[in-house]
Amino acid sequence: MLEQVESPQSQTLRQLPVQRVALPTLTAALEHIFNLGMEAAPEEACGLIVNETMGVQVIPLKNRAEDPTASYVIDNATLRQLALKPKTWAHVAVYHTHPGGQVGPSSGDLEHKVNGVKYVVVTVPTGEIVWF
Repeated sequence: MLEQVESPQSQTLRQLPVQRVALPTLTAALEHIFNLGMEAAPEEACGLIVNETMGVQVIPLKNRAEDPTASYVIDNATLRQLALKPKTWAHVAVYHTHPGGQVGPSSGDLEHKVNGVKYVVVTVPTGEIVWF
């Protein structure tokens, strides 16, 4: 689960040219991600969840996978920008959806997991949520 803390990463994340949605709670953010997943199906939706003192932001990012119906890839430039400030990852999680109904991370998700980064997968259409 994301910790409620001050948000020194806000400056870095505000520079990302993406549409973000501010929500009052993590539960509301996860519901929003489910809705994004329903809209994106049959492709996987992906992005970032940022826990800030005034709420939770959902930052959808373009799925750059060759086959977005089978996996997700987040732009390396975006991840590099975030990685410049290691403290950012204490308050950020990567999310993606599984529109095919698979619950939890796939073997590919686990294979590409970066240590120290929080991940969440939201299953569509059942709404099951797994943090890993």
